[in-house]
Amino acid sequence: MSPVNYREHCSACHTLQFDRRFRESVPHKEPKVVYDFVVKKLTEYIAAHPDQIHTVDEPDKRLPTRPVPPIPRNAEEWVAQRLADAQLLLWRKACKECHALSYPGGPDSLPVVAKAAITTRWLPHASFDHEAHQLLACASCHTRAATSKETSDVLIPGIQVCRECHRSGGNSAEARCFECHVYHDWSKEKHVNAGYTVPQLVE
Repeated sequence: MSPVNYREHCSACHTLQFDRRFRESVPHKEPKVVYDFVVKKLTEYIAAHPDQIHTVDEPDKRLPTRPVPPIPRNAEEWVAQRLADAQLLLWRKACKECHALSYPGGPDSLPVVAKAAITTRWLPHASFDHEAHQLLACASCHTRAATSKETSDVLIPGIQVCRECHRSGGNSAEARCFECHVYHDWSKEKHVNAGYTVPQLVE
């Protein structure tokens, strides 16, 4: 199974919008890139709309209730207030829905996002093709999928499930070892230019 890709599988519903003034979402990248993107957008916006410096936004319902901030006195304060809201929305809500974040530098520092450790190949020494099994319902082999609650659950069926079809006898699928198991790593094969003749090799 391929790893989940945010842009392809998640972004349609889970947007990374950080401020109602912008339709554009932050990039799905490391926190420093996200932080710099937000600062740049806010700085450019208030430079183009200086008449909004002394405005206070309506509370964002996506954020926890807190005291209304004072009216900004200048562009820097306006950016700082909007940046604080954006970081609260991103780090404490949006990003946290999928990522484990930690703050080794303190609560006011940028978060550290735990690296994903998604197993891309569970059976490294076996050859398995889902396409060859497409006539089967997924749950007929992955019997625990319907009741699984944790992402740490490994739902690969045991060999006894495979042997329901791959067994000896008539009306059964190929059951010899080579059907599933790979013995030679052909990626390490080396080209050889040898000068032997057939009789020399068969002697």
